[in-house]
Amino acid sequence: MKKILRVSLMALLAVFGMGNAMAEDVIWSEDFSSYAKDDVPAGCVDGASATKIYNESLAGGTAPELLIGKKSDEVAGGSYTVTINLNGKSGEMFLQYKANYDRIQVTTTTAGVTIGEKEVSGKSYTYPLTVASGTSSMTLVFTNVYASNVRFDDAKVYQGTAKKPAGLDWGTGSRSVTIGADDNVFPELKNENGLPVTFSSSETSVATINGSGVITLVAAGTTIISAEFAGNAEYEAQTVSYTLTVKDAEGPGPEVQSITVAQALTIIAGLEDNKTTTEVYQVTGYIVGTPDFQTRTDGSYYGNCNFDIADNASGTDLLTVFRAKGFDNKNFTDEEIAAGILKAGDKVVLQGKLQKFVKEGNTTPEMTSCYLISVNGSTGIQNITVDDVNAPAYSLDGRRVDANFRGVVIKNGKKLIQK
Repeated sequence: MKKILRVSLMALLAVFGMGNAMAEDVIWSEDFSSYAKDDVPAGCVDGASATKIYNESLAGGTAPELLIGKKSDEVAGGSYTVTINLNGKSGEMFLQYKANYDRIQVTTTTAGVTIGEKEVSGKSYTYPLTVASGTSSMTLVFTNVYASNVRFDDAKVYQGTAKKPAGLDWGTGSRSVTIGADDNVFPELKNENGLPVTFSSSETSVATINGSGVITLVAAGTTIISAEFAGNAEYEAQTVSYTLTVKDAEGPGPEVQSITVAQALTIIAGLEDNKTTTEVYQVTGYIVGTPDFQTRTDGSYYGNCNFDIADNASGTDLLTVFRAKGFDNKNFTDEEIAAGILKAGDKVVLQGKLQKFVKEGNTTPEMTSCYLISVNGSTGIQNITVDDVNAPAYSLDGRRVDANFRGVVIKNGKKLIQK
């Protein structure tokens, strides 16, 4: 009997001892909570775009988070380097972090440290590490190896058994909706483990959210919508949020101001670098040079166009029109492009915002988020109303043309190619 009791007690102690050995021991962690928007933590290197802090939560953690800049053909991807004091610890460890895409390559510059193959669970990435005895510190490098940006957050190195990530995700960092609109779409919480969550709205005077996650709009403004899991023995605690912007019911909107190219350039000169106006303008000018309709790698058209305009056809004070769309803010069709809907010397009116674009010390005054209002006085198909089967045809500048005319014409209120 004594022997049985002794064996049982030893087994019990072994279980408790194993439980303590397997508990998560965090050696290093970083969630960027001490940083503000646009801060650059130590160890950051820019890629083709800046590596810096964003006050968003696209990586699956909580805001803020680190954006690691993309690579390009000319520039290596951005990176974040950290040196971790091991405090005498060695052996088997784990590295874990969250990212919105699998674009990060993890390397080390420390002898005696090896990195194993990663495991991916949703937005959580885990690497096994082996650290040789006597290693005082290790340096890890997180490099973006893709031509697109990546978000990085909630990194840690630990020993033992970690709790599983909760896996909550809104899928976005922000959303705008309009009071009374029929087409409002709210983010849906991804809760792959079916965990109990508590929903909240930081400004209930703007919007409320009930226990089932249903949102009720109250008034125009901005609020933070959050879902919180408190954590348990198996899953780690997590809070995920997004910014909800609520707009008033849309009315006719303010009158759009019509300006010249010179006036547009003056407005842009007063902007801060890489800032865009909140106001929308209609700018009248003449196309200088050949319009550039953007193409894909297979030669097909995207449906937008880049070109310069000035206050006269031979002007030198240029406003760059960036990715303009056609009439009614719709893509240019292949037929329109083939027929030469835009060409040097055309008088155009465009509607959009103004931007002061600065890159590598060079400033370009731009018109962006814009579309075509008129070309040589023609404002598109809505200006022609004809019902006759044998109705006359009109060119895009409003001239009546006969059957010998080749190109885009307007007939019976529709744009057609006359060959």
